[in-house]
Amino acid sequence: MRIKSIFIILVVLALFVGINNSYASSISASFNLINTSATINQSISFNISADFQNPVNYTVFLNSSAVLSSTMPANQSGYKILNYNVKNMPAGNYNAYLYLSSFNIKLNSTQKLSIKPYPDFTFKNDYPTTEIIKNYSVITVVLSNNGNTPLEINWSLPILRDISLSLDFKQSFPLSVNSNMTIPINLSLQKGFQNNISFVFTGIYKNYSITKEYSTELIKPVVNMSFYGINTTSINSTRELWVSYIKNYNNIPLNITMQFLLNFNGSDFYYNTSYYLTPNSTKIEVLLPKSTVENVKIFYPSTNFSDVTQSIFTAPKPPLKINIYSIIDTFGFVILTAVSIIILVIIHLRFNKKQKKK
Repeated sequence: MRIKSIFIILVVLALFVGINNSYASSISASFNLINTSATINQSISFNISADFQNPVNYTVFLNSSAVLSSTMPANQSGYKILNYNVKNMPAGNYNAYLYLSSFNIKLNSTQKLSIKPYPDFTFKNDYPTTEIIKNYSVITVVLSNNGNTPLEINWSLPILRDISLSLDFKQSFPLSVNSNMTIPINLSLQKGFQNNISFVFTGIYKNYSITKEYSTELIKPVVNMSFYGINTTSINSTRELWVSYIKNYNNIPLNITMQFLLNFNGSDFYYNTSYYLTPNSTKIEVLLPKSTVENVKIFYPSTNFSDVTQSIFTAPKPPLKINIYSIIDTFGFVILTAVSIIILVIIHLRFNKKQKKK
């Protein structure tokens, strides 16, 4: 009995070692980086040579950053090409390696990747116009680092005609990759002020330098529009398109709220929607539930920030329906009543006359 137990244990150990050796011998993979250099928004390629008996999960790393993950199918021989866009990964040198989680194995690439510097920045809110409220205005410049290097931003305040500038912000500051910086510039305007304003910004990284100009025009807002050619077109059994054309003299965009008074099966209800109206808009189009449009109002802030309500459509009232039979009945009733009164008067007079003769 003791010899039989020992034999069973030896058989189990032999099977375990055999399975592990078979599984280990099935690992056949290599990994390498094809590209050795790249710049912003360029693709790089890796190749994998693998032959696994089972599907295997893998992850590609550049330094400590995981950039690609997928599964290698079983029994795939030959090379597999992987592509990855570096986008705006920070400039520098990177080691590449492939991690096989099923085996806890890391395969290093013999090639290293060098991402070349590409310093760049942009203005996130490059508005062509800036509003004037009374004799003041605020220019808000938002810088965004969309390159792959940190930047040192330098800029200066221009000399402007009949404009006093107030700034509570540094004119030299760092701007890291993928970060933004907001700069508010307060303006106090005198008569004859300069309308067109520009600010020059320079970004510096090591021996790289990039200069860009932010320009805007100061305007006094004008809100002046009228509506005409209003009509409704059926879309399907549940929806219709309401259209109004505009004579538009606005020099600023407007966020307006539209309130529709609708009637459906004899019941009135309100339908509100928001609409963004650009200065060059020529018409408004709004999808409505199937109904009868009774009234349309719009709400928007005026140039002095007070709320404005404007009625732009009222459905005409239906004409008064005249029922000829009702008129005839009424007229007949009047005549009959008058005749009855006359007859009563005549009878009354004759009765009085007879009484006098007696």
